[in-house]
Amino acid sequence: MKKAIFALIGLSSLFVVGCSNMNQYSPEQVFSNALETDNGTSYYGEMEMSIVGMGENETSFLKEWRQNERSRVEMEVDGGRVIAINDGKSLIVYEEKEKKAFSFEAGEIQELHMNPKEQVEMLLEMIQDTHDIQNVGEEEVNGRSTFHMVAQKQKDKKSLYDDQEIWIDKEHWVVLKMNSASGDVQINTEYKKIDFNAKIDESRFQLDLPEDVEIESFDDFDEEEEITLTDIPEKMNNPSVLHIPNTEEHEVDKISFIEIEGDPSYQDVTIDYKRNGLPLMTLTIFTADEETEDTKDIFAAGFEKETIRGEEGVYIDVEDLHFISWSEGGLSYSIEIIDPNVTLDMVKQWAEEMEEIK
Repeated sequence: MKKAIFALIGLSSLFVVGCSNMNQYSPEQVFSNALETDNGTSYYGEMEMSIVGMGENETSFLKEWRQNERSRVEMEVDGGRVIAINDGKSLIVYEEKEKKAFSFEAGEIQELHMNPKEQVEMLLEMIQDTHDIQNVGEEEVNGRSTFHMVAQKQKDKKSLYDDQEIWIDKEHWVVLKMNSASGDVQINTEYKKIDFNAKIDESRFQLDLPEDVEIESFDDFDEEEEITLTDIPEKMNNPSVLHIPNTEEHEVDKISFIEIEGDPSYQDVTIDYKRNGLPLMTLTIFTADEETEDTKDIFAAGFEKETIRGEEGVYIDVEDLHFISWSEGGLSYSIEIIDPNVTLDMVKQWAEEMEEIK
């Protein structure tokens, strides 16, 4: 359920890139014109989304109503609907089956409040230096003319994304279809139906919740508590939590704890380290479960596998992300490298020196 919710949140603010007339067909001109136009497109659409990889093959069906900056997306998940409504200022996600609703205000999770044009721009910024982008021609997608764009990852470059295919509507500049690859995981989305002349009632952007459902604010989740080293085992409900000892080479600067109540609940501890008064690295500790491992496998697809403390882990070194992660003793550990002078070998050595908190 949790994966579907965050997929739905992302889709509630993705896929529109404006509307304009276009006579030039180079990749740079297609994207430049799309990103420079306004965001006034409205429509009703029905989308199919499939996720293939890691032994799974999941297909979901969504309905979407969009009017300028506002959107409503509905997805059938585990026998119940999940509804996400974005009114341009905030977003509410409602799980019908669980009778839970969550709200996110502007500024809390910035990605949720990017308009669709900004979402596409962010993707292009992430792949422009690592992929070769080509306009391979004009094709029809469910009866509509599109520009078919292909972004192939350069073999000598590292990126979170592998090859990407995007089909952009020639009239309204909506992304009608996208195939996105990351390692062994393939995500495909396609509008099976889209109506740019649909009349959308104002009630579509309102959510009438049952009386027994209260809206929980994202602020209720994100209460960071500063703690001491000896507090960690109790907070994590694990007597064998490991940490990198405090030394002059890596001095503990701050320790914080976050807990999110619910089923399942979530806890994590973050230890910030510094050296010579400057940020060095961050060690994050959280409970490892099946969903954690699935997410890690998706994120790590295509990156370097590393043995860390005798455990299989992964090393991510791409763009502004530099960290190693692994699991042991029922916990997941992640070390983010902040100081550019720190090497992987240094971090692996510090990991070998980890010890239980007494």
